Amino acid sequence: MEGGAVPVVSDVGINSEILGHGERGRVFPFDDHTKLAQHLADLSRAPRQLARLARAGREYTRTVTLDAFADLQRRILVNFLGVPEPRRQEEIPT
Repeated sequence: MEGGAVPVVSDVGINSEILGHGERGRVFPFDDHTKLAQHLADLSRAPRQLARLARAGREYTRTVTLDAFADLQRRILVNFLGVPEPRRQEEIPT
């Protein structure tokens, strides 16, 4: 995205979250090749939309740090997948 590419990705893992649920690229259902083709065709006919998505992607990459990315992954695991957060070291009895 930093280079101006507009991602078109399947909805696996944290792809949708990274793309801002469609604000920085397009997301299609994992097994829906028709939707993938539709997104690609739509973007090829919409240069303004493509430019807007590319701009949003570049702006996003300037805000992302490794810590922020790790926090995003943690929030998804905890809030959407129900993975319990690890206890802090000071909470673990010795």
